[in-house]
This record gives sequence, C-alpha cells and structure tokens, in this order.
Amino acid sequence: MDRARKLGLIGALLTAFSPIVYSIDPVAILDPNSPILNEVYKDEVPVSGKVIAGVGMSGLAVNGELALFPKAESSLGFACVQVMSRDGRYWAENTFVLPEIDLGDRVQVSYPSKYNDLLNEYDADDLAILSYSGRCEKKKVNNFMVTTRQKLVDKSRALIVYVNSSRADTYIRVMNDPLKKVTKKCRKITEGRRTGYDTICRVDMSERTPAVNPVKLGIYRRKFNKSLKPVQFLVVLPELNS
Repeated sequence: MDRARKLGLIGALLTAFSPIVYSIDPVAILDPNSPILNEVYKDEVPVSGKVIAGVGMSGLAVNGELALFPKAESSLGFACVQVMSRDGRYWAENTFVLPEIDLGDRVQVSYPSKYNDLLNEYDADDLAILSYSGRCEKKKVNNFMVTTRQKLVDKSRALIVYVNSSRADTYIRVMNDPLKKVTKKCRKITEGRRTGYDTICRVDMSERTPAVNPVKLGIYRRKFNKSLKPVQFLVVLPELNS
C-alpha cells in the first residue's frame, strides 16, 4: 500500500480531542501494544513534582487539534506524549507510532480520549503537552519536540514552556543563541487551580528563523531569596518556511 493510501486510511480515524477529521497530514497513532489511551481525570490529584510540564509553540498552522513537529530522522519511530491540565485533574502518558515524514512536516496526533468534551473546554494556557522521541519508558529526558494545539494558532509565534515553579519567581534563558541570550521573567498564573503547573514562560519567535537548532533553554527559580536547582534542556524547533 503506498503512502498516500496509508495516510488516507489513518486520517479517516483521526480523533484528536475531537471526532472531526481535518486533513491527511501524517498521523501518529497509539502504539498497537497499548491500544487504549492511558489517561485519568479525577478531582483529587497529587501536586506535580516535575518542573517542566510542557513545551509548545503558538502561531503555527495546524489542521487538527493536536500536532507534533518531530525531526525527520524520527520517521517510523516512536514519540512519548504527556498531557496535563493546569488544574492537575487530567493526566495522560502514551507512546505513539510516528509515520514517515519529511523535513518540516507536522504530524497530527490521533488522540481517542473518552474525555474529549472536557479537554475541549481547556483554554490555550490550561493544557500542557510534553513530547519526546522514543517510548514513554524512557524517563530521564532533556530533549523535547515542539507541540501545538488548535487554540494556540491565532496567537503570536512564541516558544512556550509550562513550568511547575514550586511557587517561586521563575526566569527563562536561551543558552546557545547569542541574539536571544537574555534572561526573561516568566508569568505566574494567579487565577484558578494550579496543581499541574503554575507558570508560563515565553520566548518570542516571530521575527526570524532561529539561528540554532535545537535551542538550549534554562529555567531558573528563586524563592525567599534562595535559588532552586536550575533546569536545562533542549527543544528541537520546527523547520518552518513562514
């Protein structure tokens, strides 16, 4: 079966946060070894211990509800996709099979959640998605791929990092790009429940194509005049033409 027919068949099954079929873009599907989405939604949730809750980008075109921008060499490999709501009530972690892709391709994610209606209610900053190459069994990861959602499309282009700050003042710095090597204070979320994460960091990407890829980021936190352990990680940026 050729690639076009495969994509057409997979596209017909695409249900990412919504039963609507949007396109025949390459589609990532659940690992056949775990065909049911691993997800929970509950009222009582533990406080997240992970500093980086999600990495996304606004201002990107997306035909579905959820998309990834993996490296071309990730073709026919795997991606771990973790989804967490700001209020901490929704959590999911699943391995997806990546389709064959070309450089710069976005990959729609078939996400057959039984909580579609609830997920659609979460606003742009209320859902963090963290994705990396490989299966979810690989826990110690500091190299992430960009994700995006339909609700981020109309905002200005920026790299977004969702942070569990432990209620500390939080700053982000681009470590390996001399034109962006400035430290910027992140925005604390003050409204609503913030069990999953409580801070959003943004790096503007609207003016130019980044000079370096992957970009190395540092998250720095200060609480009661004491510095918490910094977190540094890499993000593979999409190869974008516009």
